[in-house]
Amino acid sequence: MISTQRSEIAVLKAFGYSNLEVGAHYFLFAMVAVLAGAMLGIVSGIPLGQAMVGVYGGYFSFPTLRYDVSVGLIAVAVGGSALAAGFGALNAVRAAVSLPPAEAMRPEQPARFAAGPFERIGLGRILPTAGRMILRNVERQPVRTLFSVVGVAFSVAILVIGMFMFDGVGYMMRLQFDVAQREDLSLTFNQPVSSRVRFDLGHIDGVTRVEPFLIAPARLSYGHRKHEVGITGLQGNGILRQIVTTRGGVQPLPPEGLMISDLLATELGVVPGDMIDVEFLDGAKRTVRAPIAGVVGDFVGISVYANIDALHQMIGGANTVSGAYLSLRSAATGATSATLKHLPTVASVASTAQMLAAFEAQLAQSLYVGVFFILGFSGVIAVAVIYNGARISLSERGRELASMRVLGFSRNEVAVLLFGEQAISTILALPIGCYLGFALAGAVAAGLASETYRIPLIVNPQTYLLASAITVVAALISAWIVRRRLDRMDLIEVLKTRE
Repeated sequence: MISTQRSEIAVLKAFGYSNLEVGAHYFLFAMVAVLAGAMLGIVSGIPLGQAMVGVYGGYFSFPTLRYDVSVGLIAVAVGGSALAAGFGALNAVRAAVSLPPAEAMRPEQPARFAAGPFERIGLGRILPTAGRMILRNVERQPVRTLFSVVGVAFSVAILVIGMFMFDGVGYMMRLQFDVAQREDLSLTFNQPVSSRVRFDLGHIDGVTRVEPFLIAPARLSYGHRKHEVGITGLQGNGILRQIVTTRGGVQPLPPEGLMISDLLATELGVVPGDMIDVEFLDGAKRTVRAPIAGVVGDFVGISVYANIDALHQMIGGANTVSGAYLSLRSAATGATSATLKHLPTVASVASTAQMLAAFEAQLAQSLYVGVFFILGFSGVIAVAVIYNGARISLSERGRELASMRVLGFSRNEVAVLLFGEQAISTILALPIGCYLGFALAGAVAAGLASETYRIPLIVNPQTYLLASAITVVAALISAWIVRRRLDRMDLIEVLKTRE
């Protein structure tokens, strides 16, 4: 706008308007966009925020969860948008206020066309004439091209961040339900019972395998560091419940000592081979020393595993179990589950298939909604950046493009020259955006890591391809919108000498 209104700026300054008044005039154009966007964002953001809080409320089962809009929240949102818009307009406004009236009344000097760095290395010789024209225009506006590339790259990165959650959570689910939890049913007793219960369970119709487990609450101490956790005693040769590493491998259960999560090992400051104090909080409340037999990386909770026979020796007393993992014949699942629920010593019966279905339902209610918002925001960013770049190029080069049409160039040939710069920016932004997305996804995964769960940094190639494809579609939509303006351009009107 400023480059096409040089004469108007000169007249305003010649009539006595100050630099501050001229700069404020153009700066307010950016603020008008912020004001309009802020009003739309507030009106639409409140119901969207209420919907998002409703998703969290259902996911975490809060008794009361209400979405409140504070003045500070709105001020931060509007202020951040205003700062971004002001920074973007600052360079152009500075050019307007620094333009002397006498200089502004003259026509703008033609741009200097010279061989740029890409042509000097020989790239221009292998390109057609249209390609050299596009390349020279990109080299003539390096800063604008850089900002276009960065804007589109962050659009790709936002898509990668949103969709990497599917990759990470999907990887967790495959490990948890296909490798770690291989049982059909998991039952827990209302009190510790004799380990001979496995024989009784094995005689129930439909049960094909029984693996008992023992949960012993304990306090682990190493120096001044302590942590209370439940030690899970598993069967040494068990196949229904296995210890799985973050890379998908199965960690063998050691015959002696404890196998602990890497998060807990870091918290206690221990490594394999260290001896720690184990104070059992149930029964005789014995305190024993046990070696750290291994450290395993996992995704869910903080776990401590031990061979169930070794755990019985550490606790002392009778050999008891807290529950059992069962493998069933597929046709007997419903009937066997009903039989187990009616046993007086059984406190709960959990189906792995039902747990997976419930997890997927919760995933659909929460993660899908969040990713939907991310897709929308990313698409808006991509369309805005690419459309603005193409629209500005059309405004600046309208006379040039109209002249080429009068000289015999077709609409498609002129469109190639106009959109070639945006195509280069988009192509350059795709790999940069994928790299930024991976780096930011790593930061998100690290920030979400907690004792409850850790999302693995898994980004599938399909995620990069989908993010790039969505960005390319946004670029094509932007080009189509500007192309319609280009096709409707009045050649005679554009070629008229500006008064």
